[in-house]
Amino acid sequence: MSKNIFKKTIRPSQFVLIGDQALIMLGLASSLFAYYRLLSITEFPIHTIIYRLLIHVSIAISAWIVFGVYRKVIRFFSSKDYLNLIVILILVHLISAFCGFLLPEKHQFITKYHINHDPEIFLISFFVTTIYIISSRLIISYLYFFYSRSKKTEGQKRLLIYGAGDLGVFLKKSINSQQSPEFNLIGFIDDDTKKIGRFIGGLRVMDASKNLKNAIEKYKITDIIIANKSITSTRKAKFLEDTLACNIRVKEISSIHSLFNSNFNINKLSSIDINDLMNRKPIQLYDEHLVSALQDKTVMVTGAAGSIGSEIVRKLSEHNASLIICVDFSESALYDLEQELQRNHPDLNYKFFLTDVRNEELVENIFEEYNPDFIYHAAAYKHVPLMEKFPWEAIKTNVLATWAIVNLAVKYKVEKFVFVSSDKAVNPTSVMGATKRLAEIIVQSFSTHYHETSFVVTRFGNVLGSNGSVVPLFKKQ
Repeated sequence: MSKNIFKKTIRPSQFVLIGDQALIMLGLASSLFAYYRLLSITEFPIHTIIYRLLIHVSIAISAWIVFGVYRKVIRFFSSKDYLNLIVILILVHLISAFCGFLLPEKHQFITKYHINHDPEIFLISFFVTTIYIISSRLIISYLYFFYSRSKKTEGQKRLLIYGAGDLGVFLKKSINSQQSPEFNLIGFIDDDTKKIGRFIGGLRVMDASKNLKNAIEKYKITDIIIANKSITSTRKAKFLEDTLACNIRVKEISSIHSLFNSNFNINKLSSIDINDLMNRKPIQLYDEHLVSALQDKTVMVTGAAGSIGSEIVRKLSEHNASLIICVDFSESALYDLEQELQRNHPDLNYKFFLTDVRNEELVENIFEEYNPDFIYHAAAYKHVPLMEKFPWEAIKTNVLATWAIVNLAVKYKVEKFVFVSSDKAVNPTSVMGATKRLAEIIVQSFSTHYHETSFVVTRFGNVLGSNGSVVPLFKKQ
């Protein structure tokens, strides 16, 4: 019972206050011992020593409370905190020495030769006390660090930080400050030859260009965090290429501000942007002619919740289409797209239809009600290996559904029909490629016979990050 009461009443800050005052008292006592014992000065009366120690500690307690020294967490002490601590100790000793001159002669450090030794004693006390106080904090910080390092768990991840600059060092401090460290920080990697081979906070800086794979295997690295503000897109792409075969997680921190928002957590860091794999900056498209062409127009996008269809919808939204009709058969994906568009473009008009493009009757109902001016037909099955197993499904979706929608476009006099095809349609060697090529032929045949509607076929190559591409697979791995 008494132990629980003790734990609740004595806080860490109070322990710091009591411990510091004990060291301050010990510092003055040590300086007195050194002065009149080692230098063979006549003994001062014991009551004078006790009286001056009480005054000195009282001044120190007041300074500790006024400046809040005892409230600062020792293991997070910075160089600025140590500098402030030294200034406060100077102030305490100056006031304490000055008070000595105001006291009666019997309470001053005066020898039989009537020489006042207060300045020398408090000067020695300042240096001794400073050593005591700073050393105690360094020892506590080291013991805490040693204790936290000794609590390694079996599931701990082994981490390298790419970037030995300010951002990387700050990230290291954030990781080390965690109560339950998720990572075992192995070291830094960097491209700067001036830093390679040196040590930062006890961790070695290794070469990020040479023998990276060997370092990952040697130290059994599971995670790398890129904390390098000056890294170029070319270098980042090369680095990602080098680490791709090592089966490790690569995350990126772009600025120190991202660490201020919450406690450090690798899951809160941004994943590597797939645009980094392009080795160039993404091209930003904005066409004023397209803006005027879309004014007061109704645009329908099939496969709108897919990777390509959703990006078409986003671009149409940026170009301020009057009404965008989103048609897709995936419930979850269509819901996610609806939430995104309502959040990013609340002023635009959208209609969302959970409809299978193979159901001609349902699709025609949309044509009857909204009579679209433009159609972007992106609905398709495009997983090559899967379509080899289910060729009839590929024919129904990629060929017959396209035939039906092209007929509806002619029937309802759509201005422009854009068919999104694939580079697999060139000399096709798969079911998916063959069905896309058949669909192209259908669209092209209609373009030669019906001139009220403009038919366009566009082939997409390897769409970075699209469903069915290797990038989502790499991300999962």
